[in-house]
Amino acid sequence: MSDNAKRTSSPTQPLKEGPKAGAPVPALPAWLKAYGLSACIGAGIVIVVIVSATAYRSRQNKSYEVAFQQLKAAKSIQAVEQVLAQYPTAPSAPDARLKLANERYHAGLIQEAMADYEMFLSKYKEHTNTVAAELGRLLCLEASGRLSEALEGLDAFTNKYAAQLYIIPQAVFAKARCLQDMDRLPEARAVYEDFALANSNNVWAAQAESSIDIVDRLIREGKPVRTNAPANFQMPAFPAAPPAIPLGSSDAAPAEATPAAPATASPEPPKPAQPVQPAAPGK
Repeated sequence: MSDNAKRTSSPTQPLKEGPKAGAPVPALPAWLKAYGLSACIGAGIVIVVIVSATAYRSRQNKSYEVAFQQLKAAKSIQAVEQVLAQYPTAPSAPDARLKLANERYHAGLIQEAMADYEMFLSKYKEHTNTVAAELGRLLCLEASGRLSEALEGLDAFTNKYAAQLYIIPQAVFAKARCLQDMDRLPEARAVYEDFALANSNNVWAAQAESSIDIVDRLIREGKPVRTNAPANFQMPAFPAAPPAIPLGSSDAAPAEATPAAPATASPEPPKPAQPVQPAAPGK
C-alpha cells in the first residue's frame, strides 16, 4: 500500500468548523481597540512602577525596622526625640510620640507631656493606643492641679472604657486622688471601696484596701492629705510592656504602700543623712 493510501485510510480528527460566512468576528475589548499600543506601553510602565515600589518598600522596611529597634532601646527623652525626628513617617512614629509623652511625664515636664498626648490624639485618631493617650492627658491635668477638669474627664473615661481592665484601675485611682486633693475624702473612700468590692480577686484589691485605711485615718484626723503620689503612669503601648501600677505613694510593692511606716509617703527611699522631712500623716 502506498503512502498516499495509508494517509487516506488512517482515521483523521474532525476539523473545527471555521466561522460561517457572514458571522461576526469577535471584537477586541473596547479599551484595547481604542488605545491599542498605548495600553500595552502603559501596562509595561505599571510593571516597572510596581517593581520599583517593591524595591522602595524593601528599603523602607529596613529603615522602619531600624526605627523600631532604636525606639525600643531609647531610654531618655533625647533618645526618643532623635528617633522621632529621624523617622517621622515610620509605622512606629505614633508609638514614639506616645513614649516621648510618657518620658516627659515621668521627668516632671507635665505641660510638654500634655502637648504630646494631645498631638497624638489629634494626629492618630484611629490608633489602637488612643486609650493610653487619653488617660495620659487626664493624668497631666491632675498633675497640673486642674482637678475639676481631670475628675470630669476621668468619670467619662471610666464609663467609656469600663471593659479595658488593663488600664481602668489607673483611672480609678487617679479619680480617687483628685477627690482627696479636693478635700472630698468620703467620696474618695467610696471610689476605693467600690473598686475593692468589684475586684476582690484582683491584684489591685490590696492597694484599694490600703488606700481605704489611709483615707479613714485622714478623715478621723481631719487632714486632707493625698494618699498617693502622682500616678506612675505607663502607657501600655510600646514595647508591649504591662502598664505600671501606681501603688500607694510609689510604684513599689503593695506592702510598702501601707500607712504603717511614714517613710513610704515619699516615692524616694529615706536618706538617714537628711533627717528633716515634712511630718507624715499621723505624726
